[in-house]
Amino acid sequence: MSSCSILLLGTQMAVGGAQKLLLEQASWFQAHGHQVAVAFFYDRDGLREKWKRNYPFPIHDLQAFDKQAGGLLSLPKLAAGLWRLWKMLNRGKYDAVITFTHDSNMLGLPLAKLAGIRARIGTHLGEIRGMSALARAVAHHPRQSRRDSDAGRLILPH
Repeated sequence: MSSCSILLLGTQMAVGGAQKLLLEQASWFQAHGHQVAVAFFYDRDGLREKWKRNYPFPIHDLQAFDKQAGGLLSLPKLAAGLWRLWKMLNRGKYDAVITFTHDSNMLGLPLAKLAGIRARIGTHLGEIRGMSALARAVAHHPRQSRRDSDAGRLILPH
């Protein structure tokens, strides 16, 4: 099987389940010969330098959120972070983008599609509290699941 270039995208650098899963998957892909990069929209807990020392793949902070400003005052930071992600997607020549949590799913997957990345895989642990019936139906639609599993087969070794 040939090597793939994969970007794993998370919302925030923090100690949590989604981050642990993202870093474990990135490590697994790298150990199996794939080129891996990791990006997060922001470093909530100041972990980037520690993670860069502990993991053998690039870890990027898109700096897309201002913890002090919050709310609408963070929009310029978000726009700048999305621009950084856009440049990363176009320069990286990624074969696949895997996103973790609803924020990175909602922001990263459409941008990856616009960048022409064919394998786009969104993940989410659990159900989003207050999720509307329409959103739940879309999230659990059989066609979406089939598409996700087909994309997964493109990059996972047997």
